[in-house]
Order: sequence, then C-alpha cells, then structure tokens
Amino acid sequence: MTKSRRHPIRALLVSTAVVPLGYWLAMVAEATAHGVRFGVVRALRELMIISAFGGPTALAMAVLWGAPIVYVLIRMGALRMTTVVVAGAAGGALVSLLFAEIQRGGLFRVRMPLPLAIALGALAGGAWWLAGGARVVRGDARGASGRASSPAEE
Repeated sequence: MTKSRRHPIRALLVSTAVVPLGYWLAMVAEATAHGVRFGVVRALRELMIISAFGGPTALAMAVLWGAPIVYVLIRMGALRMTTVVVAGAAGGALVSLLFAEIQRGGLFRVRMPLPLAIALGALAGGAWWLAGGARVVRGDARGASGRASSPAEE
C-alpha cells in the first residue's frame, strides 16, 4: 500500500523558524568566545531582533528558492534528504552573496559569513525534511514522485 505523509506548510514554517534561531545561537557562541558577557534578558532581546529581521528573510528564501527547488526535485524523482540539504546550503550561500552585494557601502551591516550562511541553509533544508516536507512511509515502493522505482513494480 502506498501512503505518503507530507506536511509542506508545517515544514515551511519550521524550516524558516530554525534559521534565525541558528543565527542567534552562532552569534551568542561567537560573543561568548570573545569574552562578551550578557544576561538572559539581553540574549532574548537579541533573539527577538534577529527573528524580526531574519524570519521574513528566511521565509522569502523558502518561498523564492526552496519551494521551486523542491518542486523540481519532486518532478525529477530526486527528492532525498541529501538533495534538499544541499539545495538549502546553496540557498544559504546565495543569501550570503546577496547580503554582501546589497550591503556594500552601507552604514549598518548584517554579518553573514559564507560558511555560516551555508550551514544555516543546510539546517533549513534538514529541518524542512524532518518537519514532514517529504516523508514516505516505510515499505513504500514508490519514490517521492509517485512513480515506481523499477518497471517490475508497476
């Protein structure tokens, strides 16, 4: 019996929520490594600020980059966790390059190093997958595209 459990909206919301959280954790870790001390209230305030600006950016990338890539992967029959994570990492790299270009000469800059952006994109792709973006119940002989893996299974 073929049965798939997909929750694309939940996957989209979870994957866009983990990006600001991951960025915040990275910035807190970097600040702590450099000896910066701050309390819980300041750390939570920073999380709110990062979420206010990073959330819409992550959502825009999920809609403009992630959704079309997932659609193409489904149509090609190549929807796997690894391909989604790699596509997310590529989207993260794109964000880093766009930030660098857009903020050139700007007064206030958002730090988005390329390795961090790639890691956040991969995190978003993995979160999308794990949140139910593309889960196929075990025992399913068909791939994410709904086609049989071999002619004998048709």
